[in-house]
Amino acid sequence: MEQIFTAILEREGVHGVKRKKTVDLISKYMLYYADGTLAEHTEELRKDPACKGMIRALWDYNYGPWMKEMIETTTHSARELEVVFPSQSDELP
Repeated sequence: MEQIFTAILEREGVHGVKRKKTVDLISKYMLYYADGTLAEHTEELRKDPACKGMIRALWDYNYGPWMKEMIETTTHSARELEVVFPSQSDELP
């Protein structure tokens, strides 16, 4: 995967240290996603200085829109189960 993203970033004009930091961020993102812990790390990803550039550089490859959406909307960890029980007021009489 790293080679794919490195090639995409090179094609988009992201080079040197900036490319390395962006590839590192992508690797973290993918690790969190695979672990099911993306929701626990969205703030960390959002605050990373390479985040906006990562999304912009990957936008035309569909990774950008997907990553942006996942960072903005993932609220629960895949390692958690949320069970909502109806309250007594929600039950039929």
